[in-house]
Amino acid sequence: MDKLLILFFLFLGITLSGQQIELDIHNTSLEEYLQMEEKLDSYRIPATSNLILLTGEALPIEFIREEKMIPNLYKSYIFKAKDSMMMGMHYRWDERRPGRVEFNFPKNGKFTRAMVERFHHLKKMIIQKYGEPTAEENVGNSIFVGPNDVLSKTEKWHPNDSTEIELSTSIYQFKVGTDTTRQYHKIHLYIRNSKIEKRESRFSKLIMLSNEFLKSLDERDIAKSREFFSDSIHNTFSNKQLVALMDNIDFNREPRLSIADHFGHAGNEVAVLQFTYKDENSYPPDEPFKIIFDIENKIIGIVQISGKVESPN
Repeated sequence: MDKLLILFFLFLGITLSGQQIELDIHNTSLEEYLQMEEKLDSYRIPATSNLILLTGEALPIEFIREEKMIPNLYKSYIFKAKDSMMMGMHYRWDERRPGRVEFNFPKNGKFTRAMVERFHHLKKMIIQKYGEPTAEENVGNSIFVGPNDVLSKTEKWHPNDSTEIELSTSIYQFKVGTDTTRQYHKIHLYIRNSKIEKRESRFSKLIMLSNEFLKSLDERDIAKSREFFSDSIHNTFSNKQLVALMDNIDFNREPRLSIADHFGHAGNEVAVLQFTYKDENSYPPDEPFKIIFDIENKIIGIVQISGKVESPN
């Protein structure tokens, strides 16, 4: 049995009670995952909107896989609208769903044991692939909770600097009136592309630094402007060049960010922020300028392009 599980690990993830559990968020594309769901005969939940969130995420694509004894598995794929880059996967065996207060599962010992076993099987198989969890949080000390009690358990793994796995379960038991006791059970498994979150956090900081730098240029504050420079250009970028830069940027037209990108390898990524003007409506823009940051978030270059840039055929 152990050898069989290892073979499954070498594919996409793990198979548990007839369910394929995928843990690989970096080397498998969204399209490949959607094809896999089709082969598993999963039901795709129809999208009600094509909204793109302000963070650049598309609305998640969601599937349902049928289960026995426990709530059906709901699987969500979270990805970037621009290039379908995977941001996360979310598995949930949850009695409560939007628009549905509670599923009518029997609240007996058999059901509770099935939920507990699913959680422990998931944990065991993740440990076999990634080792012991790096963080753990517990509320309550018994799986068989009493009235008005709650058991909550969360485990986290960080197998590398770009992946986070979080497995959690909660069992709530509460009294309704004087004679009725109800329970609510859930298991959630998240796989996140933490590299994207770190990169987006960095870009947020760089946008703020760029705006502060542009403000210092607009105020013609040479000393303040130079504080944003890295050591590599601090002594080579003269005050005369800095004044020329101040003269060449038309602050009355309100510079704004148009593109943010990065180049290089992990640990030494150069970030490039391109700015155009608010009233610019041509593509490519007539007079873009770029601010280039090193890994320490210091400016190592400023590039201005004057005149019309021809669009390639």
